[in-house]
Amino acid sequence: MIGLYVHIPFCRSKCPYCDFNSVAGAEAAIPAYLQALGREMALRTAETGPVDTVYVGGGTPTLLGERLAALLREIMQTFPVTPDAEVTVEANPGTVDAGLLRVLRAAGCNRLSLGAQSFDDGVLRFLGRIHTAADAAAAIAQARQAGFDNISADLIYAVPGQTLKLWNDTLERVCDLGVEHVSCYALTIEPGTPLAERAAAGEVAPVDDESCLEMMRAAHEMLAQRGLRRYEISNWALPGRECRHNLRYWRSQDYLGLGAGAHSSVGGIRWANLASPGAYGASLAAGHLPVAWAERLSSERRAQEALMLALRTAEGAPLSGLKPLGERDLGPGQRNAIAELVAAGLLEIGGGRLALSEAGIAVSNDVFLRLMS
Repeated sequence: MIGLYVHIPFCRSKCPYCDFNSVAGAEAAIPAYLQALGREMALRTAETGPVDTVYVGGGTPTLLGERLAALLREIMQTFPVTPDAEVTVEANPGTVDAGLLRVLRAAGCNRLSLGAQSFDDGVLRFLGRIHTAADAAAAIAQARQAGFDNISADLIYAVPGQTLKLWNDTLERVCDLGVEHVSCYALTIEPGTPLAERAAAGEVAPVDDESCLEMMRAAHEMLAQRGLRRYEISNWALPGRECRHNLRYWRSQDYLGLGAGAHSSVGGIRWANLASPGAYGASLAAGHLPVAWAERLSSERRAQEALMLALRTAEGAPLSGLKPLGERDLGPGQRNAIAELVAAGLLEIGGGRLALSEAGIAVSNDVFLRLMS
C-alpha cells in the first residue's frame, strides 16, 4: 500500500504567515499545471502498488472549482486506488459552495479538511484569511448536505491579540459544529514572510511561551470533553476518524508526492519535486521527471527519524530492542537520552511502547532535540 499526495500551489491571496509552496494571482497558469500533473501521474503510475490514501493539498485546491473534481477522477483512473481509500481534499471556506461540495463528493472525495483557522473575525483578519467565521460555519453545513460525514477543521492559536477567551470561543464553536477531526497549530512566525517583517519592525509581538502552552492545554481539555481523542501532538479525532494519510507519515510508511514541490518517500529513498510551478511544468513537457533532489537514507537515519515521528503520536514507538519499524538499533546516545527522558517524566513506557507523557507533549521540541543530539 502507498499514500498519494497531490499538491495544488495556487491561492487567491497569500496569507501573511504562510511559507508553504504556493502562489497567488496565478489562476491563468492552472490549465497548464493540470496538464503537467497528468504527465507526472502517467510517468509515476507504474511505480505504485495499491493506493489506500489520497490527499490533495495546497495552496488552495478548491480554487480549481469543478476542475478539482476532474482531477480526482483522473487520479482514480490512473492509479489503483482501493475502494475503501481515504480521499481528502483541503478546502478554503472562501472558495467553496454547496454545488462544488456536491461535485467533489460525487467525484470520490470522502474527507474534507477545512482551513477554518478561527471562528473569530478579528483573528481571521489578522491572519489575512479571505473568509469569515460565518463562511466557515456555512461550509461545514453545506458539506454535511453534500454527504460528507468526515470533516476536519484546522485551527490556529497563539495569534497576537488572541485572548484565551477568544480561543476557547473558537474551540467551543468548532465542537458545536460537530466536526469529526480538529487540528490545532500554534502560529509560527516564519522567516521571509510578511508577518516576520512586521515582527522585525516591532509591529507584532509573538505570543509568549506560557500563553501558548495555556492555549494548547485548553484545546486538549475541551476537545477531550467532546469525545475527540488526541492521537498526535496537534491532532484530535473521534474514534476511527483519525487521518489515515497523515498517519502514514508518522508511521514512516511510503508515500508518493505529485506536483510542484511535493515530497516523496518510497523504499528508503526520499526526493522532492521542483518547487516552481513553471520549472515543474517545463521539466515534464520535456519528458523528464521534475525531481529537484533525491537521497537514500541510511538505516541509522531511518531509525532515528522513525522514532521522532512515532513519538508524535499517542501510540508512540515500539520499545522492543529500540528498533522502530524494524530499522537498525539506535545508537548508545539515543538509548541514554531515552533513559534520561523517562527518568525526567517526559517519556513513558507502557504496553511495550515508548511515548511522550503529558508533560513531554508540552515540551516535545526539546525532547526531540535531546534525542537527535
